[in-house]
Formats: sequence, structure tokens, C-alpha cells
Amino acid sequence: MRRVAVAVAVAVAVDMDVETGLTCDSLTHAALYMDCVTGAAWTFLPATDPDIRAMVVVE
Repeated sequence: MRRVAVAVAVAVAVDMDVETGLTCDSLTHAALYMDCVTGAAWTFLPATDPDIRAMVVVE
């Protein structure tokens, strides 16, 4: 069996509804879990911060 190395890039964008006054503090149970058959895993848990209204995370 031939093994090939693969690189994966993940970008996650969070943009809250500014007109209603929501901030990232409203994200009480938000999470993104990614698992691979190789056993690799990645988890994104956004910060629940009332001063943040948008964010972009790249891994």
C-alpha cells in the first residue's frame, strides 16, 4: 500500500448579527469537530467574548 502525505487547510469565519446587537458572547454551545480516518483531529471552539463580533480562524 502506498501512503501519500496530504496537507489540509481549514478556514472558519464567524460573523454575528450586528443589527440585533449579538456578539460572540451569544455562542454558548458552538463547536466544530473534524476527525480523519488516520486519527488526526481538529476542534474549533470560538471564544465567548462580548467584545468580538466577527472572527476568522485558519489552521
